[in-house]
Amino acid sequence: MNVVHLLSHLDYHSSTSESRLLARNLPDVRVVCLGPTGPAADDFPHVQTLDWTRVVDPLPIWNLYRWLRTEKPERLHVWGFPALRTLALAGKRFLAQTLVSLPAPRLKNLSRLDRWLATKVDRFVARSAAEAEFWQNAGIPSAKLVVVPPGVEIPDADANAEAEASLLAVGPITAEKGFLTGIYAFDILYCLTDKTRLRFVGQGSHRERLQEMAHSLRRTDEVAFVGRAPSLAPEFERASICWATSRRGSSTHAVLEAMAAGKPVIASAFPWLREIVPNAGVGALVAPNDQVALARQTRKWFESETLRRQTGLSARDHVARHFSVQSHVARMREVYAG
Repeated sequence: MNVVHLLSHLDYHSSTSESRLLARNLPDVRVVCLGPTGPAADDFPHVQTLDWTRVVDPLPIWNLYRWLRTEKPERLHVWGFPALRTLALAGKRFLAQTLVSLPAPRLKNLSRLDRWLATKVDRFVARSAAEAEFWQNAGIPSAKLVVVPPGVEIPDADANAEAEASLLAVGPITAEKGFLTGIYAFDILYCLTDKTRLRFVGQGSHRERLQEMAHSLRRTDEVAFVGRAPSLAPEFERASICWATSRRGSSTHAVLEAMAAGKPVIASAFPWLREIVPNAGVGALVAPNDQVALARQTRKWFESETLRRQTGLSARDHVARHFSVQSHVARMREVYAG
């Protein structure tokens, strides 16, 4: 089946990870990116980019219109509402054969436009039952919702790669990701052990704010901002503990990738993340914005290398059993077939 993925951007987002996984494992998948691509594009077999950079620019819409008319995809898989709205402008007749992967839960209600679009597309894909319930309450018809648990590759483990007391936070550096909570928690930890280090991997509008806070706390030598990295695998390998401190949304793929790498993860206690981190044996959940709880749990793992490593190994085994690439690809193949 001729399947086209349509994404707004290629960056450290779950949409990029999900599309890349399917593009690698399904031979008939092609990827179209509306905006400019970053290092993540190198991991795709092929990407067609429309280089949409200006707010008002009809050329990318026109190019997408021509591309769709030429390629005539049997299925479109769109990530998020911005890409769906663009598709509605460029190829309204393709909506009936379109699947939409829903973004991380954050909106209480859909706009009138998005509610109308929801009636035109084939189905919406949620990553968990909790996400599906959230989006149903936001206005998406339950009959159009299908749950497909995500999948993630399990990398080879390197037991000697861990850096001493190294913390890692991955993702777009925006206010909603809650990285500021991580800065405060790190300051608490550093008062207890000055060997702790924190690395942020990603780029975004909130980076300067975080750098200012690290400077005001006199932690500039211990907090590193890596920017966009060609590969996240080396970052996960060297980390002792991974943080996913979202204030809203999910960080689903960041959590799964860290667990797959055998690293203990502390994430925000959202219902959709409880389905990934179901118990303390495979990770920990803390309330969003609770830097004290974040620091307390981190210190607990730092003080017991045995507990930290055992939690990481259990997390890796949990992901391998419940979020495998094979099961995710097989389920998506069924959804594409209708």
